[in-house]
Amino acid sequence: MFLGLALSLLAVFTLTACGSKQTESVSYQRISDNDDSRETLYFKEGSDEMIKQVTVYTVTYQGMEVAGKDEAKDLFENDIYRAYKNLDGVDLSFDYSDTKATMTMVLDYTKVDLSQLADADENPDLKQADYLSIKQTEENLKNAGFEKVSDNKFQELQNQ
Repeated sequence: MFLGLALSLLAVFTLTACGSKQTESVSYQRISDNDDSRETLYFKEGSDEMIKQVTVYTVTYQGMEVAGKDEAKDLFENDIYRAYKNLDGVDLSFDYSDTKATMTMVLDYTKVDLSQLADADENPDLKQADYLSIKQTEENLKNAGFEKVSDNKFQELQNQ
């Protein structure tokens, strides 16, 4: 369940065209009693091409259905880390408190091979992509229950 959710967040992203100028960003969040998913998407002004994505996923151990840090670490670092550890342009970090785990994944789409990312995400649509569309990604996030966040005013996970 947990691994599927994490992978599905990454599979939410699709394809399309180009641009330049200054870097802009847009953020989205989906929060429940036990988990908090935050996505920040970066793109060049006037372009539909996503250049970077930062995912911060925080989940309580109760939400993961694990007893504590050790089981959470095993899930995060063995399942997720193993899938992405050898990909250029992917930076993963994990943090564990007494009640929750946080995974931060930075995807630099100027460096990552989308075909290899498709294999890690188990998302064959990425194999066909030349780049990830910011518009399509935003639409997919909204369809997955994410809400746009203004001025980095994210809600905080209450059930910790």
